[in-house]
Amino acid sequence: MAQQLKQAKPELDVSRQQGIVIPAGGPVLLRNAAALVNVIRQHYHSGLPIEIFYQGPQEWHEAAGSLLKGYADVTCVDTDSKNLPAHHNATQFRGFGLKILALYLCSFKHVLVLDSDNLPLVNPDVLFSKPTMQDSGNLFFPDYWQREGHEPVKAVAYYAFDLTPPWEQDREGYMATESGQILLDREKHADVLEWLCFLQSHADIFKRYMYGDKDFYPLAFALADKASLFTQVPVAPRMALHEEQESPNYLQLGMVQSDEMGVLSFLHRTTYGAKRGLGGEMNPVRRYWPQFLSSPIHGKLAPKVVGWDEEKRMCLINKRWFNYQKGKKMSMLTCKNMAFESRNITRCPLESALLPRDVKLASTETLWPMQVAVKALEQSFDAVVSHELAYMERKGTSISNLITKKASNALLDLR
Repeated sequence: MAQQLKQAKPELDVSRQQGIVIPAGGPVLLRNAAALVNVIRQHYHSGLPIEIFYQGPQEWHEAAGSLLKGYADVTCVDTDSKNLPAHHNATQFRGFGLKILALYLCSFKHVLVLDSDNLPLVNPDVLFSKPTMQDSGNLFFPDYWQREGHEPVKAVAYYAFDLTPPWEQDREGYMATESGQILLDREKHADVLEWLCFLQSHADIFKRYMYGDKDFYPLAFALADKASLFTQVPVAPRMALHEEQESPNYLQLGMVQSDEMGVLSFLHRTTYGAKRGLGGEMNPVRRYWPQFLSSPIHGKLAPKVVGWDEEKRMCLINKRWFNYQKGKKMSMLTCKNMAFESRNITRCPLESALLPRDVKLASTETLWPMQVAVKALEQSFDAVVSHELAYMERKGTSISNLITKKASNALLDLR
């Protein structure tokens, strides 16, 4: 099988030069996708073509989908209407596998893949011109979920193919991969896509040794004899935090990715409540606004500081990890523009009563793009919710079929 893949020449559709792919399916993810598309079109004024992928009629949500179809150059693709080569097992591409399937089936030579709960903090147009992307044909971003001595990928996944795991080659510099955003030259790395599909076709086996699709990408490059071309931003992600006054914890809303120069580039709202909303609220951004930004968090630190709130379905970070002073209101978007020195955070063990020191106030220039983008996303969700309510009324469907009755009155106020 491995020999067949090395000789395989996939007939990929690369009829379009550049574009954005968003894997989404079902009401929540399609609603997030619609809000994301609105930000890309109305806030960044990007005309990049966009393809939305979902799996079958059971994942299609007409209220949000009808809004997506109204945008110029946005195509919604049902993967069930497409065919994979016979040597790939289509039944294994459900769930997280949709992202790899979308990568394989899309029509772009150069593609930016975005999770529907991911918010670009820069104009997506400029990402394709980054020198690292042009040189290597790919750009990935790191994860901070890595425990010392418990790598997310077990070494056997590499040993099985006579490969050396990347953390054994660079133990100090190794960071796991986070796949909420991917830049890839599909034509240049068609062989990598074949290996990705191979791994996903046998996901029932390989996921015993790794967390999920995010761990497939560096392995696929290695299998294609391109490990040296796998390019990942060396800057660790930051945490976007929300403060609840009466709580000893911050809510961790998601991770903020930077480019190789440290410029904030993506806010991936990974926490359940930050993408789905709570208590029937369909605009998840309004209730949990990112108020703080941590310094870069290395993977060995994150598991030590992050807890879990089962009721809110959100990650928590105890406030004693940070020592800060209240800042003056800098804008109408936020009243807490704080960043924290990484050297102080990483040296503060969980059991220590010592607090990090030398906290500095982040410049408005540093956080302003994120604040403006999040505000645009909040307004986009308002537009999506209003559209869905109007759609349901036209169809003669009760609002209670769309959301809980508890939230109906609050959402009607948006109109």
